[in-house]
Amino acid sequence: MFSLLAGVLLLLPTIRASAQSQPQVAFIGDNLTYEWQQQAQFQANKNWLPYGFNVPFAPGAGRGTAVALSELQQIIASGQEPIIHLLVGQADADGQDDGGNQAALIFAAFATNMEKIITTAQAAKLKIIVGTIPYSALGNLAPLNLWLFQYCNTHGIPMINYSFALNSGAGFAASRAPVAPQPVYYNPTTNSVPGLPSLPTLTSAGYDLITDMAETQIGLTAGTFRLLRGYLNDVTLEDLEDAQSSLNNNTVVDASTIQFTPYGEFSDGKTRIINNADQYGHVGTWTSSSPTVVYMDQFGVGTSFSKGSSNIHFVSNSGVPFNEWTMYTVVDDPSGNGSLSNY
Repeated sequence: MFSLLAGVLLLLPTIRASAQSQPQVAFIGDNLTYEWQQQAQFQANKNWLPYGFNVPFAPGAGRGTAVALSELQQIIASGQEPIIHLLVGQADADGQDDGGNQAALIFAAFATNMEKIITTAQAAKLKIIVGTIPYSALGNLAPLNLWLFQYCNTHGIPMINYSFALNSGAGFAASRAPVAPQPVYYNPTTNSVPGLPSLPTLTSAGYDLITDMAETQIGLTAGTFRLLRGYLNDVTLEDLEDAQSSLNNNTVVDASTIQFTPYGEFSDGKTRIINNADQYGHVGTWTSSSPTVVYMDQFGVGTSFSKGSSNIHFVSNSGVPFNEWTMYTVVDDPSGNGSLSNY
């Protein structure tokens, strides 16, 4: 009996750690969340609770966020205490009709409802994560996403920038180098109902991307892991006349374009691409020790200008510095025969 009890006591920390590493998360949202929860990527996370709903096209303001608020209130009334993942607003943006000035009404309803959703969750002591809205069929999402950034940044609410990741063309940054085919995140749009627009739908790669982003932010929000350190990879386009790209070069010719990708190493032992951008599309801060040798923009794209060396630095939005990358630039042979010289 004693040995059995001792065994149970030994297992308790493991059981608690396992429970802690799998927090319950209620995914509340309109059409994208509804479609996502039908996918294998979502269903593989047994601790994810599906509260997505399908909202047909129809006139009216606040059509998605009003339902989201109702869903949240039901969760709270049931006594559950999950993390709330909120990705809603497409149905709000698409709730326009053919006449009148609907933009102001749509924005006002969206902002009012979103603030009530967030404050209701906080009053119930629930953690909340907010995702940006990647697409709509009719509406203008820019003011809605901008409001989300301003409100959440002001109130310290974690965000996932799905919009940037899905729409930038490369996930982590708007790549300018012709590398091996970028993942295709959207299916071709088809008009299934005559007279009505069709919503975009994601490919398996699109669902892979947003699932990875959600898993990462949920783990950080729940405190089950943290970002420890990171490193960089790069893709280089040398000599525009040759248009040949290469991986992980430390030496390039002048006038090369270099796209860097930041990989984060987390305390759970996993390595993940840093995908979650801020409101400007930046996944962190990029600097070059010698901008006249290699100039870095804030999308991780470097341009080599002159002979020399430059240390490329990246710091995540959460303040974690990554391993630096030393890039050497040599001068291309002016004769154009493709050889390099160090003059």
